[in-house]
Amino acid sequence: MKNYPMKKMTEPTDTEILEFLLNQFKPHSLKMNGESDWVFINTGFPMNRAKGKSARDAVISAMEARK
Repeated sequence: MKNYPMKKMTEPTDTEILEFLLNQFKPHSLKMNGESDWVFINTGFPMNRAKGKSARDAVISAMEARK
């Protein structure tokens, strides 16, 4: 049996990033047919000041700040 080095799980997966972003929305102007507008929740920090080398890095930084 080979010993493989353990991979650090410090960075969230793309699925976790997507779930985080989707959880930042709330329904607005609910309609009887089930459709509604969705808006970004006014979460303030860290979402309004997310910083990183890329959009993905900025979201990861915001996720870490939320912990």
